[in-house]
Amino acid sequence: MIKITTLIEQIKGESHTLGIDIGSQAIKAVLTRHFADGRFEVEKAALVEMRKGVIREGQIASEEASKDPDGPLEGITPRQWVRRTLGDVFHRLGVAPQDVDLCVSPPWSGVLLIDHFQISEKNDPRLEAQKRPPFDGSDIVLDHQIIGHVVTEDNRKMNDVLFAAARDRVIHEWGTLFRESKSEPMAFDADIFAQFNAWTAVKEAEEALRRAEEEKANDPGKSKKKKKKGKEEPPAPAPEEKPEGEEGEKPAEGEAAAEGESAESLHKGAVAILSVGMQRVVVTFIVDGKFHSSREVTGASLTAFERTLARRANFPPEEDVDALLRDENLWPETELFRLAFRQASSDLGTGVQQAIQYFYSATANTNIDAVLLCGGGACIPGVAAMLGKKLHLPVEVFNPLETFPPTKLSAIGPNEAPLLATAFGLSTRRF
Repeated sequence: MIKITTLIEQIKGESHTLGIDIGSQAIKAVLTRHFADGRFEVEKAALVEMRKGVIREGQIASEEASKDPDGPLEGITPRQWVRRTLGDVFHRLGVAPQDVDLCVSPPWSGVLLIDHFQISEKNDPRLEAQKRPPFDGSDIVLDHQIIGHVVTEDNRKMNDVLFAAARDRVIHEWGTLFRESKSEPMAFDADIFAQFNAWTAVKEAEEALRRAEEEKANDPGKSKKKKKKGKEEPPAPAPEEKPEGEEGEKPAEGEAAAEGESAESLHKGAVAILSVGMQRVVVTFIVDGKFHSSREVTGASLTAFERTLARRANFPPEEDVDALLRDENLWPETELFRLAFRQASSDLGTGVQQAIQYFYSATANTNIDAVLLCGGGACIPGVAAMLGKKLHLPVEVFNPLETFPPTKLSAIGPNEAPLLATAFGLSTRRF
């Protein structure tokens, strides 16, 4: 049954979106309230750890992993662990899944296909994409977004179209699991698109703040007249039209979605969002406020970082490197550890360097202005500085919740906040 408060919100044109980012060791969630006039505010955030071994290589582990009652899963199936963790997320946020719109990013390792190319404005993007591999398969769910327009030298009008496709079985598996948890996602979205949306929301909020400060400086009297008593206005909204995921609202055939006009005014130049997760590292490139491309760093991950560190620092097998890295006070004060940490950071930086060089080779006269670090790697003290030296670029931790702090109590520590960049980006979508 629908709650009275939810019914009132719907009458007022308001809604809540819960962004859920499912990682290999935790589920991260951000609850955002959307107002009728397009504004939004983050209400709550949560991070619930999940047993190691539940997610393996981007997939829910098979039931064989739970056969040993003395093992880490304690005889409980991986699917049951995921449902239990989801239940803990809803409990911590104090929401019922049927009262919010869910936007979910499951682990996409090896099952998400992304590309963008130019197609004549006269042609149907989906039909054109289905003529090209890998989008010509029958076992995929295909979605697209028109992100811009190009006029060729021979004066032909072309659409610049971004395509995303996921294996149908993956969408079905996760959809079934959520339905077993008495919830129904409005959309499955890609983490790289969610991070782009998060960046866009932050830049728009910064621009709104800059304009407000300019207005106040230019006309202090006018600013005082506009000031009202009561609660402050929520931050500026993220754009409604965002790169789509694999399910949910689709653009009408031939309809041009957001073309990034507002985003272009927010940032001229290039930015790289570097997401360092347990199982993979992905670099997303944004050029002139528009999503440009993404590239997975081969062989790199937080797991690989920890293995290099453990091997070179001669840690015993029972050492919990993951827990040690989260707390700088636990780090051994030895030269061996410092050298091992430097080597692990250098290895990570080398892979990222190659991805950036590939970007440079595909773009003319484009320099990256900054690298924004998010994911588990952003929670390790010193990694951003080490990567900055390796890449010869400014590297900073990307934490959207600094710009959009939750309005209600959330048990999220400052070191955990960068883990929620994807969940925040998911929550900025409105359905």
